[in-house]
Amino acid sequence: MMKSEKITKSIEKLKEKVLELEIQIEDLEKQKTQAENEEIIQAVRSIKVQPKELKYILKAIQNSNMKAIIEKMRQEVISDEKQ
Repeated sequence: MMKSEKITKSIEKLKEKVLELEIQIEDLEKQKTQAENEEIIQAVRSIKVQPKELKYILKAIQNSNMKAIIEKMRQEVISDEKQ
């Protein structure tokens, strides 16, 4: 076998491996999205409010400065953890 043929075979093997890895990455990304969705559902259900109330809460959050809200919540969680 000539050197160029050997290199070509190696390239093809690597391309196949890359394709397999891309498929694995895509599958893991789907699993991650599913896990995130489940976490969101658990968080929403733990609030224990009526769907209509939740709609208003989410709308208020959407209309507010999210960064400020998140930072305030982090500070409260840190404060609660210290106590």
